[in-house]
Amino acid sequence: MSWRLQLAVVGVLALLAIALAGCQPRATEVAAQPGESQAEAGHEHDHEAEKPATQQEQEKKPSTAAAKKMLESDDARAQAQAVEALVQGIGMLSGAEAQEALAELGAVAASSERPLELRRLAIVGLSLVIDKNPEAATIIKKLAADQDPQIRQAVVEVLERLEPSPVALEIAAKLTQDTDPVVRAHAVRVHTLLKAAASKGKAYAELISALGNPEGDSSAQAAIKLIVAGGDNPKAVLPPLLQAFSTSPNARQRHAIALCIAMICAGENPQQRKFGQLAMTTKKVAVRLHPALTEGVPPLLKALRDPDHYVREIAAQGLGYIGDPQSAEALGEALFDKSPSVRRRAASALITVPAKAAQPALERAAKSDPDPAVRRYAVEALGWIEDSSVVPSLIAAASDPSARVRRFAAQELGRRSAPEALEALVSLFSDPDPDVRWQAVLAVGKLRDKRAMDALIAALNDPVPQVSNAAERALQRLGVARSREKYLEQG
Repeated sequence: MSWRLQLAVVGVLALLAIALAGCQPRATEVAAQPGESQAEAGHEHDHEAEKPATQQEQEKKPSTAAAKKMLESDDARAQAQAVEALVQGIGMLSGAEAQEALAELGAVAASSERPLELRRLAIVGLSLVIDKNPEAATIIKKLAADQDPQIRQAVVEVLERLEPSPVALEIAAKLTQDTDPVVRAHAVRVHTLLKAAASKGKAYAELISALGNPEGDSSAQAAIKLIVAGGDNPKAVLPPLLQAFSTSPNARQRHAIALCIAMICAGENPQQRKFGQLAMTTKKVAVRLHPALTEGVPPLLKALRDPDHYVREIAAQGLGYIGDPQSAEALGEALFDKSPSVRRRAASALITVPAKAAQPALERAAKSDPDPAVRRYAVEALGWIEDSSVVPSLIAAASDPSARVRRFAAQELGRRSAPEALEALVSLFSDPDPDVRWQAVLAVGKLRDKRAMDALIAALNDPVPQVSNAAERALQRLGVARSREKYLEQG
């Protein structure tokens, strides 16, 4: 066991013992006896400290028999100290006494009547000798099938701290099939990491070889393991994925590899942060994401030119996840792809990628792409370009044959508060689609332009309450705080 692992285990033991014991007085504190001052008591304590460290430890460490007796106590701290003593015993004792300590520790870990933290403490202790003592390995294997999912989760947690070994891999592999989704997900991650560490990267090659396999769910399982491992250690997982993508002749495999690269490299970038703030998605809940990894951009740009349209589609989606400006031009070119699914993904990706370089392509797509979904995403992407030159294209989109395109055109014009769009927005007040009318009324309300007052008063008669309520709020924004009934009486 490495010194780092030993240090980590010692730390875990200490934390678990503290959690179990709560705020009870420390057993090693020296209290003054009747007739004795605190200073005298402290002097006696100092005298104890002068003894050699090894002698102190031998005197303080209870024997296995004493530890067993302490476990019968109702005192939580005494029980924690007993388990710590048993942990020391299995590592320091030999022969029958060590086996007795091991058996007692196993009994604590397996007992459903014991407190959860005490059982977790015992599991940590057993893990210290799992590779050296067959009995410890047998006990932990049984605990991996315990009825309590919290105990099975505790087993997964100790496996994560161990160096890779056949026993640890066997137990982790079993837990990847656990019935509890939390235990199962954690076990998949731990098993992947242990396997990769054991084979020094060969495990990744094995997982990558399963990507794109049409038989069963082996491809999906491999992708999950690679994405989880890549989230923890992208520098280890990305290189073999990139190498495999550049050499694979199989379109299914390239598609799956591109998906893994996209998910591992996805993260926060300035454009997405601005998007979230303006869309008010982070107003109440702040979600902390790791920064996007630009290492994924070159292979995904290459994938965007792949002969298979499924690969091009996932590449466009992944570039949107990363949000790097250098991908804007290539995504703009993808707006003319022969596959509508690729064009849709490219247009939606440009919502979270700074898209000024792709503005001409977006304007063309918003105007003339035969797929209304492409036009809708192109309109939204244009709305996020901070340049007034996009407004004419948004105004033109307000008369698109598709109601969804018209609605997003109204949304983006309203968010930009473009006064030159007033006439186009007011014309949408009579749109046959209620969602379009509602979005247009909202947009006009944001303009605060009194030229729209008559149209807003007329919108109070809209049969859809959502629209009429929006019209009333828009009028109030203009500084006219009368009720809807007063407006209607005046009319």
